[in-house]
Amino acid sequence: MRSEKLDIKTVIGITGAYVAYMMGSGFSTGQEILQYFACYGIAGLFSILLCMGLLIFAAVSFTRAGHRERFQKPEDVYIYYCGKKLGKAYHYFTSVSIYLCFIVMVAAAGAAVEQHFGISRIAGAIAVGVLACATVMLGLNNLVSILGRIGPVMIVMVILMGAITICRSDLGAAAGTIAKIPDMQLLRASGSWVLASISYVGISVVWLASYLTSIGKSASSIRSASAGAAGGVIAFYIGMLLIYFAIMLYIDDLAGTQIPMLILAGRISPAMSGVFSAIIVTGIYTASVPLLWQTAFRLAEEGSLRFKRIAVILAAAGIAASLLLPFNRLMNIVYVLIGYLGFLLLACMVLKAAKIIK
Repeated sequence: MRSEKLDIKTVIGITGAYVAYMMGSGFSTGQEILQYFACYGIAGLFSILLCMGLLIFAAVSFTRAGHRERFQKPEDVYIYYCGKKLGKAYHYFTSVSIYLCFIVMVAAAGAAVEQHFGISRIAGAIAVGVLACATVMLGLNNLVSILGRIGPVMIVMVILMGAITICRSDLGAAAGTIAKIPDMQLLRASGSWVLASISYVGISVVWLASYLTSIGKSASSIRSASAGAAGGVIAFYIGMLLIYFAIMLYIDDLAGTQIPMLILAGRISPAMSGVFSAIIVTGIYTASVPLLWQTAFRLAEEGSLRFKRIAVILAAAGIAASLLLPFNRLMNIVYVLIGYLGFLLLACMVLKAAKIIK
């Protein structure tokens, strides 16, 4: 029997892996926060708090279920929560969804290098796609180890940049700037902040299901898995809140841009812009790796020759597909559609939890 003591090293590792995974292209570029939260003005604050509460429940539920049930196949988690028929349907839906999100990540890498370095976005797409594929070959345990080290550094840098941006802004004019946001012509996830919240939680749940149950299965204890998952959500949303406020303060400069975070970093200093461009690409990489791993894992046994061949094919196809549309448009289409269907999985999780409590 495994120890149920709280293993701080495990907690920090899972927290870091969660943050690194979820920062991804949408968060690290600022595009996700702009489309889902900042574009609604002060209502976005309520949206962030609602999402945080729901995702703490989802993340802890996934890690605990993975530790307790020891799922053997990727579809088992969906069958566990949704029943056999709906669960299998969800497995196929999420398999396609997760791969589409990988394509969005690769597109973000291309947009980041194009905006900051002025070189072809093809170069950024190829670099992240190839690096992600190479890392996937290492297996899940090594992925958690790598992402667990990168995640804390990334969230500290995001919090630092958000805090500096807010402190250096004209807070006296902030109320007027924020008040006009709902009437601005911005690319939004939905016409309503409530629906945007539902979509955001839905896509997060789709991302996390297979990943966190696999992490929970290998965690040293259920307490450590739960604490790490909850800590990851909280750390992630602290960073999100700061960037949310920073984006609203400079919304006039950021509207319509591909990589809002680079604009914010450039307002601090040119050097900060250079540092943050590296952080953005790192964030895209840390999210693209688990997405590619999950897709390949659903098609072949991890570590097998078939698994490695599939990972290479998926990475190459993802690079090609990422060049079809601009990053912000691609993210808006893919994330929103997946998010609404993904929210149904959360509803099934709530019903499952209610049955267990009874």
